[in-house]
Parts: sequence; structure tokens; C-alpha cells
Amino acid sequence: MSWFILALLSPLFWGIENLLYKVSARKRHNSDLVGIIFLGAALAGCLVMQVVTRAVWTQIPLTVGICLVYSLCYLLVIQSRFEALKHVDVNFFFPVTKVGSLIILIVFALLVRHDSLTLIQGAGLLTACLTIYLLGTGSAGTDKTRRSARGILFTLLCTLSTGTAFILVSYASAAGGNSQFMVLGNLFTLILSLLMWHTRRPVVTKPPVQHQTQGLWLTGISIGLFNITGGFLYLEAIRLGNFSLVNGLNNLALLVTIACTLILPAYREPFGRRKIAGTVLAFLSIFLMR
Repeated sequence: MSWFILALLSPLFWGIENLLYKVSARKRHNSDLVGIIFLGAALAGCLVMQVVTRAVWTQIPLTVGICLVYSLCYLLVIQSRFEALKHVDVNFFFPVTKVGSLIILIVFALLVRHDSLTLIQGAGLLTACLTIYLLGTGSAGTDKTRRSARGILFTLLCTLSTGTAFILVSYASAAGGNSQFMVLGNLFTLILSLLMWHTRRPVVTKPPVQHQTQGLWLTGISIGLFNITGGFLYLEAIRLGNFSLVNGLNNLALLVTIACTLILPAYREPFGRRKIAGTVLAFLSIFLMR
């Protein structure tokens, strides 16, 4: 399968994952517990994939070191995303994090990896940035997004952590392979999440309602499964294709998230002229970056 097809498939899964984060935040789930369940499900899926593919592990010390730093960044991404969505709307959060992290990755690819882009592909990346902005903002004159200082701080932290994490992904995957990175990355992040949860675990005065517990588990497991599926597709895409272009296409997961909100009435958001223009530009950017 070509890198282009893989780069188009990964946003499908990560776009649904983004929606599940919003669902979890709307239901006021404990972000620490959801993160732990999500990482546990992701690790279990990675171990199954490791057994099925029988991938050989190489350069283990180097991969372990990179994955430790990656885990710290990824933990920041998870926690800051949950917290930010409690204080700002999707209309603000996703454009800032997606465009910001994409710019970080493009600069890295051009200055460090020395990726080469044609003029048309470069235009495609710029179109992708404009697409994300248009898709993430509300209709003109009706966008009343919550933007508390706490929410903005967590949004910026998520943006920087996301860009750094994806840069580390490229190094870890190249050093030890996709399966090795996915197992170690999720394992270390899960351990750090458990330690963080243990140190700040609140005293529970009454047990949670059963249906709330079931919803928390279902949401966490679903996030984990969608995450690793998109992750394996993404890693294979950057192995075969251009790092900048793959990340440009990957950020179109926002289009999938918005499509899901249109299907689910409880999470539906206005689909005005900006989003229509953004949708058109999304397909144009895909055509230019192919």
C-alpha cells in the first residue's frame, strides 16, 4: 500500500479519537482514569500486533531512551488535551493545536531532515494549514468560543508537546521499528500515568454510578484502539513517504471529527460558510500533496 493511502487512512481513526476526547470531557470523566484505560488498551493492542507480526527488536537502549522522553511529551499531550477541552471549545482548541504542531513539524522536516518539496506540494501544505483554521473556527459572527487563560495555557502546552512527540516518533521508529516503538512508548506512558494518578488520587466519598463507570471504561478502551490503529498507519506512512506531506495529510483528521459531530446531534456544531470553504480546501490540499 502506498504512503499516500496510508496517510489518508490514519486521520480517519485519529479523527474519531478526537471526537471521543470531546465526549469524555463533556461527560466530565476523570481524565487520569480515562488516560490510564486508554493507554492500557493501546498497549494490549500493540502486544497483540507484536505477537502477530513477530517483529525483531533492534537498538533497544537507544529506542528505550527516546521512548522515555516521548512518553513524557505524550503524557503532557493527553493531560493537557483533556484539561484544555474543559475550558475552551473545539472551535479554538483544534485549529491552534493542529496548525501549530504542523508548522513545528514542517520546520523540523525542512531544516533537520532536509525533506524536499515541489512548489505544488508546498502549496498543498499551506492549503492544509488554511483548511485546519477554517474547519476549526465557527461561523462568522457566531463564534463565541470560551477562551479562559487556563484553557489557552493548556492548548499551547498541548501544541508544543504534540510537535515534539511526533518528532521523537520519527527517531524512535527509525531506530527500532514501528512495533518496538509502539510497545515501549505506550508502556512507559502508562507507567508514568499510573504514578501521576497515584500521587494525586482524590479521596472517594461515594462510589460512582455503575453506568458512569461503564461509560468511562468504554470511552477509554475505544480511544486506545482508535489511537493505535491510526498510529500504525501513520508510522508506516512516514516510513514510506515524505515526513512533511504525511503530517500535512494527517492533520486533516479534523475534517473527520467535524463530520462525526454532524452525525451525532448531541455534539453537533454549526456548519457555516467557513467550514464549507474548509472542506473544499481539504480536498484541494489532498490533491496538491498526492
